[in-house]
Amino acid sequence: MLLNVTDKQKEDKIPPLLRLGFRPFFLFGALYSCLVIIIWSGLYTHPGMVSLTVPSLWWHAHEMLFGFSMAIVGGFLMTAVQNWTGVPGTRGLKLFAIFSLWLLARLSFWVDAPIWSSLVLDTLFMACVAWSLGYRVVVTKRQRNYLFIPILAVAALLNALSYGVLLGEVSLPINQVWHSTLLWFMLLISVMGGRVIPFFTEKKLGIQVSSPPVWLERAIIALFVLLIGVTLVSGTDNMVARGLLLTAGIAQCVRLYRWQGWRAYQVPMLFWLHVFYLFLPLGLLLKALVINPWASNLIWHLFAIGALGGVVLAMIVRVTLGHTGRNVYQGPTVSWLFYALLISALVRVFGMWFWPVYTLELVAASALLWTISYGWFAVRFGPMLSQARADGAAG
Repeated sequence: MLLNVTDKQKEDKIPPLLRLGFRPFFLFGALYSCLVIIIWSGLYTHPGMVSLTVPSLWWHAHEMLFGFSMAIVGGFLMTAVQNWTGVPGTRGLKLFAIFSLWLLARLSFWVDAPIWSSLVLDTLFMACVAWSLGYRVVVTKRQRNYLFIPILAVAALLNALSYGVLLGEVSLPINQVWHSTLLWFMLLISVMGGRVIPFFTEKKLGIQVSSPPVWLERAIIALFVLLIGVTLVSGTDNMVARGLLLTAGIAQCVRLYRWQGWRAYQVPMLFWLHVFYLFLPLGLLLKALVINPWASNLIWHLFAIGALGGVVLAMIVRVTLGHTGRNVYQGPTVSWLFYALLISALVRVFGMWFWPVYTLELVAASALLWTISYGWFAVRFGPMLSQARADGAAG
């Protein structure tokens, strides 16, 4: 399909790293996550180790969500929209400009720049991603994908709120902003996962995956929207939020069961998508049921490392192989990367839950495992992302 929508001669003049959105953002997003995790784990055990222009905890949360995760989302959407619409994706100088906005926003925390300049750069980056996606789906009338436009607008709002709290202009507890943002990513994973995971499962295993009822899919989206709003305003330690969490968790369990993921155990590239998606309903149910404040706070990392970090890693491996002209199921051995990330999530949540006396050591171990997973992705898949497609096609 890429050959049908791209002028190959013009494509060959563009550096491979700038030929489609997934290339720079997957590579540098993965590398940046390692950098943030390494710095944060050092700051966690040795406060004041490095000097930032913002509080270190704010920086860690913001950069893992709006730095790393949003980079992957942007790269994925700017790549997927070409397949959805048949319109060539953003590339070349335009892609470089969008990437530069993202990079400058990251660097701005290390120089003597006003905080509002970081907000402006972040907002411009997200606006460019939204335009790159929105223009193409609207022009081609792909109404099924219109929903990503308001979804991205909500992300921009949450990002602005995080800066507003930092500057003292918004009177919200910052954790409510971070938790709402994590739930925003869970909504996005739920929407995208509901499209691709059962499709991949059917196609690879040759089985019939029963589609969830339309009302269930709409209810899941509605539950997440309500949950994001309630969490932002009043947190999750209340009966309304717990009821929404429990209902959403049950609905996600029903949905995941219908995808028959256990049948993919002999296909690691597919099986791990199901495994990491499992952290989404697990996190929702535990957040609804666990009362202990220490444990309840730790559960957020089931979403952050298990669901978000895991699904992202499984998808960027898959997308990188597929969009660089390689067989998705015959790539490098990567199961150990997924095991490392799985253990990272379990250590960060359940290790600290049951053995809080070893908190510093467990945080360091979890950080090391994340860095190994994403660092090796960058090392092994970086050459694929920075070189022309193996099959000679465009993209």
